[in-house]
Amino acid sequence: MATPRLRATLILGLLAAALVVAAPFGLAPVRTAFGDASEAPSPGSANQARLSAGYYHACLVTPSGQVQCWGHNYYGSLGDGTTTQRTSPVYVKNADGSLLSNVTAITTGMYHTCALTSAQEVKCWGRNASRQLGDGTTDDSSFSIYVKNSDGSNLGSVTAISAGESHTCALTTSPRVVCWGANDFGALGNTSTTSASTPVEVHTSASDPNPLTGVIAISTGKRFTCALTETTRVKCWGRNDERQLGNGTRDDSLTPVDVKKTSASDPNLLTGVTAISSGQAHTCVLTPDVLTSDQTAKCWGIGNSRQLGDYMNSDRTTPVDVKTSPSDPNPLGGLTAISAGGAHTCAL
Repeated sequence: MATPRLRATLILGLLAAALVVAAPFGLAPVRTAFGDASEAPSPGSANQARLSAGYYHACLVTPSGQVQCWGHNYYGSLGDGTTTQRTSPVYVKNADGSLLSNVTAITTGMYHTCALTSAQEVKCWGRNASRQLGDGTTDDSSFSIYVKNSDGSNLGSVTAISAGESHTCALTTSPRVVCWGANDFGALGNTSTTSASTPVEVHTSASDPNPLTGVIAISTGKRFTCALTETTRVKCWGRNDERQLGNGTRDDSLTPVDVKKTSASDPNLLTGVTAISSGQAHTCVLTPDVLTSDQTAKCWGIGNSRQLGDYMNSDRTTPVDVKTSPSDPNPLGGLTAISAGGAHTCAL
C-alpha cells in the first residue's frame, strides 16, 4: 500500500504533469483510477489519454513519445526496471534497457500499465498475477513487454486501450474488442470465467458467439467492461454486484448486455451517448439533453460515495442524471468530457 506521503507526492506530481502535457497537446484526456479517456476516438485516431492516474501510480506520454511514471512500484508498475517507489517521474524501459518510445496513448490499472504505440501494438508492464499483461505468462515485469496473440505474434491493429483493476481490453481496426487478464466475473466477455494470458475476443451476446463489432470506445473498471457503439448505445459485461452494468439487474454477465434507459423491464435502451468512462464500480456517460441538446452526464452503479452526482448515496441499476446542485434538479449541462475514478467522478 502507498504511504500518505507517497500518495500526496503522486497527486502533486500528477497536477504538475497535467500542466506540462496541456501545453504541447492541448487539453488532453485524463484518466483517473479505473476511469478512461473520456472521448470516443474515431478508428485509427490518436484521441486517447496521454496522462493516466492509476490507483497508486501515474504515467504520462512525453511530447517525444516516451513514457514517464511515478508512485507505487512494488510489482514494477513504473516500468523502469526496478521495484523502487518513486516520488518523481522515471522513464519506462524496454527489456534491453532502451527507453520505450513511439507511444501514442497510456492507460493504468491498479498495479499494471499498458501503452499503445504508433505501430498499433501494445506493451504492458507491472503485476501479472491475473495475466493482465497479456504476454502468455503470469510473470510480473518491471520492463515493457509486448502483448501477444495466442500464436505468439504481437497483438496489432489496435486503436484504443483500457486497463481495469486486473484486466485489459483493446479496440482493433477490425473493429473488434479483445480482452485479457482476470475473468472470474466475466470481464473478458467471452462466455467464460477463465482468466486469459493472451487476448480473447468479446462475444456479441450470450446467444451470438460472433465477435462484438461496431464499437468506437471502451472503458474498463473493477472486474467489468463497458463499450460505446457506433449506434450511440452502451454495452457492458462482467461483475454487476453494484449495478455497474446498467441493465436494471444485479446479475453478472459473461457477455455484453445493453444499458437500459430506465429499468430492466423498459424495452428502451440508453442512446445518444458521446463519451463513456468506467470507475471502480460505476460508469458515467455524456449525452445531449432531450430538450436543449446541451451535453449532460448520466451515471449508474455504486453510489455510496455520491459518485453518481444525483445527490443521493444509493446504487442505481440504470442511468440517472447528474444534477446541477442540491437546489437545482436540472441536469448539469455544458459538459465536454467526463472521467470516473475509484469513488468519485469529474467532468469538464
